[in-house]
Amino acid sequence: MSPDRPTVLSPVTLGRTLTTLIVPWLLLLACEWDHYRRLLQWSSLPTSLWDRVTLMWVLVAKSLWAILPVLALAVVVRRAGYRRISTGVWLMGLGCVMLWLLLDLRVQAITGNHLLTYFNFICDPHAWQWAGDVSRMLVSIVALFAAVAVAGTLADCAAIKFARSIAQRWPWLTQSLGRTAACAALLGFACGAGPAHWGVSSRLAVERLHATLPWNPFAFLVAAPANCATERVRVELNMQLQNSLARQIETLRQPGPVDTQVVDVGSQPPHIVIFLLESLRHDVWQTGMMPRTAAWAKDGLQLDRHYAGSNCSHLGLFGLLYARSPLVYHTTLDAQTTPQACETLRRAGYECSYIASGTIQWMRMNEYIRPPAFQHISTDERPDWVRGDRDVLAKVREQLAAAKQPQFIVCFLNATHFPYLYPTEFATHAPVVPPEDVCSSTIERRAEVMNRYRNAAAFLDHEVAETIATLDPAKHLIVVAGDHGESHFDDGTLSHWGKLSEMQCRTPLAIVGPGVMPMRLGEATTHADVLPTLLHALTGQQVPLANTHGRDLLAAPVDDRALIATMTQSHPLEQKPFWDAMLLAGDRRLSLRISLKEPLIQSLGYLDVDGKYDPHQTADAAEATAWATLVDSHLERVAGRVDRREPSHVARQPLIDTPIIRR
Repeated sequence: MSPDRPTVLSPVTLGRTLTTLIVPWLLLLACEWDHYRRLLQWSSLPTSLWDRVTLMWVLVAKSLWAILPVLALAVVVRRAGYRRISTGVWLMGLGCVMLWLLLDLRVQAITGNHLLTYFNFICDPHAWQWAGDVSRMLVSIVALFAAVAVAGTLADCAAIKFARSIAQRWPWLTQSLGRTAACAALLGFACGAGPAHWGVSSRLAVERLHATLPWNPFAFLVAAPANCATERVRVELNMQLQNSLARQIETLRQPGPVDTQVVDVGSQPPHIVIFLLESLRHDVWQTGMMPRTAAWAKDGLQLDRHYAGSNCSHLGLFGLLYARSPLVYHTTLDAQTTPQACETLRRAGYECSYIASGTIQWMRMNEYIRPPAFQHISTDERPDWVRGDRDVLAKVREQLAAAKQPQFIVCFLNATHFPYLYPTEFATHAPVVPPEDVCSSTIERRAEVMNRYRNAAAFLDHEVAETIATLDPAKHLIVVAGDHGESHFDDGTLSHWGKLSEMQCRTPLAIVGPGVMPMRLGEATTHADVLPTLLHALTGQQVPLANTHGRDLLAAPVDDRALIATMTQSHPLEQKPFWDAMLLAGDRRLSLRISLKEPLIQSLGYLDVDGKYDPHQTADAAEATAWATLVDSHLERVAGRVDRREPSHVARQPLIDTPIIRR
């Protein structure tokens, strides 16, 4: 074939250039603007006309940068003379980009995450154990792709026909001037969103958009704020936060080794068993979903406002075993540091075991659940979690009955992870969504999803309670908790690892056994606090551990604050992980975005209980300084330095309606 060079810019290329410019605007007007407007609550922020133009421009430019490589490749192939191949490249590429953008909006609306978050694990065979049956979703994706392909083909034909008609009227469009104009238009729209930032007055609105895009070619490209008092306060807060991070960054990057001190736990210490239930909602005891374990919990320490420290399994379990903040998850594992719980208890004469009905080949869990930290590791990767959980509990009972030395056992149960499995005798709540449809459920089916979860929770309630009933309460120190919470559209999303909301981060926790008197705590606590509390129960006194961040909950007072964090990728191609976090002080929640690699820390405002930005909360200069002091003190704690008390006026509102009960 000979290249088609009758003109500098053919009508076909001109038509596809027009399509490239128009499609992002159609996507914006049809789907994206309303989605991000509601997600980021722009209507509650004082945005100017130019702010709204910039927000639109960023969304359009984001899509444009995704389509431009497809257009460039199609043009190159066409100029090489392969017209049909060029058409195929263009239509297939445009269809894939549009499918990705549309699916991403849907996935973000349901789960709070972007599509690429899950693509990172698509080649991991162990990930499918957690994902469940997604075959029905694939049918919907194929149907959507077919619809997008048909629409793209019709749009392409219409654009080419239109380009030919205007080329006949204005021939200069296919000459050098037209080529220059087309390139200028494409680059202008693609790059112009950058300089547009310098005219915004609501910097916060733009930064929040940057933080929620599926990929962001204009990351943190914002101008100095205009004369807005709220913006000035936030910028000053971020400057103070940045200074705090700079002082602690080296220690955060190298969080220190495991504490190897030998703790005296006596000659006959009790066995320690942690029953960790997947995706355990914090309200399962209050709402009657798990009545037997709720009754058992009254005999010990109940934490009424307990957080896993994150909204995902690997970080929740990390907090329990290391008594460390999720912020140092990767740096701790990079240093191959042994879990502090295993190190301390093994040196005290305990035999450590991990028994689970799920895989440990997930997000580096296998790097800390391994010998010699655990002498015994037993995992069951069968998809039948009902049988797996029963077998796991049987192994726990057998091991405790045959024990010749003190046992530390972590028992991980999976039935309450979606799709929420249970045997037929526990199918008491109906109707239920079929297990294969849980992942694709929408808020309209919330009642059916909740019924399925209630049945799964009732099953584990019975099984765990039966196991506990076989154990001598004078010889066993028992913990029941969740690895994180679970949302059934309570916060607008399904499942977990999507938002830093109460439903996804909070979980029940109780410790019952020798050394623990019945009491309830209403302050904010995290999984990192469990190990110091267990050691107090064993020894009758506080046991300071180097390079840990948890608090002894049996020693008063307990400050009412906690840092909750989850890891995100700023861009899968860049591989620059950062932390989305919130600092709790009373019932106030300050959002934080932290990168230890940059280093970078900034706040995007306040969050509500659903993990959404709360437009009604603002801070004056004094309160911003108080928040900066509070963040600084928490970073000092994580860095192993002296901890300071929180400023009282940050948490000036009451924590809960009922008083804290201690008895």
